[in-house]
Amino acid sequence: MIPLFLLALATLPQPVSGDFPADLYGPVDARLAGAVCAGGPCIWGHADSAVLPITFHPPAGMRVRILSLRGTVLAWIKSLPGDPPTPLESVAGILGGFQTTSGMAGTAVAGCDYCAGGTPLYLQDAVGEKKPIATTLYDYEDLGTLLDADNILNAKIAAWLNTTNKPVHIEISYTIQFRYE
Repeated sequence: MIPLFLLALATLPQPVSGDFPADLYGPVDARLAGAVCAGGPCIWGHADSAVLPITFHPPAGMRVRILSLRGTVLAWIKSLPGDPPTPLESVAGILGGFQTTSGMAGTAVAGCDYCAGGTPLYLQDAVGEKKPIATTLYDYEDLGTLLDADNILNAKIAAWLNTTNKPVHIEISYTIQFRYE
């Protein structure tokens, strides 16, 4: 049994921070191969993603509730000295988000079409020849997201529809406020 004074301390909101970077390019995206949308392919370019499982370690018998998420999704086209210029009018979509383990499994939400459960944050932006850097700030309060029994919050970054012929460097920085319950 946990002593009451330790239980009281364990249930106070706690902040933690971190950063998750990756260079993403990936193979040609083959989703919806052959499907036509507005006279062209529905999916094109290269796509890649990466996931960082942030594992919390609550006292026995307790779980983690995410109270708020703050930070930045930062991305730029990776261009090293001597690389060819980024092709004109090329673009790549970028994503930063957080999901519970069940959210990563595509858990649907009852009473809400086109909604992903266990996904308290999902942000998109783009980088390209005319906008080589994207900075997207986020500050979400009062989330109340209870993590699954594994106490894992997955940080996810992705690049898709990438026609830049180059990797995209993406970083999601985060400050997470949580409590045990």
